[in-house]
Amino acid sequence: MRWDFGKVYKEIRKSKGLSQQEVCGDRLSRTSLSKIENCQSIPNFEHMVYLLNQIDMSLDEFIYICNLYQPSERQSLIIEVNNLLETPDISKIEELVQRCNNCLAKEDDVPIKNLRNVLEMFQWIRTNGIQKKNPEYQKLVLKIWEPLERRDSWYISDFRLLNAILHHFPIDCLQKITQHIFRNLEKYKDYRNIKRDQITLLVNLSTVFIKYGHLRECEEILVKLLKLCKEMKSYDDFGLCQIRLGICRGDSSLIEKGRQLLILCEEKDLLQAVDLEIERYGSEVILND
Repeated sequence: MRWDFGKVYKEIRKSKGLSQQEVCGDRLSRTSLSKIENCQSIPNFEHMVYLLNQIDMSLDEFIYICNLYQPSERQSLIIEVNNLLETPDISKIEELVQRCNNCLAKEDDVPIKNLRNVLEMFQWIRTNGIQKKNPEYQKLVLKIWEPLERRDSWYISDFRLLNAILHHFPIDCLQKITQHIFRNLEKYKDYRNIKRDQITLLVNLSTVFIKYGHLRECEEILVKLLKLCKEMKSYDDFGLCQIRLGICRGDSSLIEKGRQLLILCEEKDLLQAVDLEIERYGSEVILND
């Protein structure tokens, strides 16, 4: 990681053909910018955001460049855990837990601690299966849930943590939590960077509600999800939504539309999974051949 970020900024500014005067505008003096670019001064947050806006660059991209055009070990770890498959291999989980421990040995890091909590829960489940009444299992879930429960507002990182434990709530508790989720997601309706996380969270919520036969709540979620999937052009999730909405409404034509979309997307594994859902939860719906 390059900590001479003032020099990095200067290199980017010059490569974009921007003069100091163009970047400074009427918000910052050229003398102040020169001190920043020569690493003689550290800008406050407001000035740094302004300077990055002036070169049309996000903070994430700037940090990535400072790290020599590759993610740091910390960033790489966070990305890898967030992209973890639903049923990861136990050896992969153990490797990620160890990497979390390595990071935490260097410095205290709350997000990495949270990731380790999720991984340790996954590790326990992969070894012992889901045992909701087991005290050890409950302790692992509560370690994630208790800090979230105390908060009035949930943020993007909170949604990701919540997503990891959705399946472990009793259905009556989840019904209350769902309304709080909706209220907090509404705040992010114009923030595109959360859309993928929203889809994942709502898909998992619909999975739990359809599993317990709460079709009215499931339909409410799916209506929101359908709009979101269309906006993001997430066609596999759109097809899944159509199928589940068809189950909730007893609409065989909607189910078949969803199945055909998954066939076109070549989502064979997902198609097999939803066919089992149709068989299990939509037995009264007659599929078109």
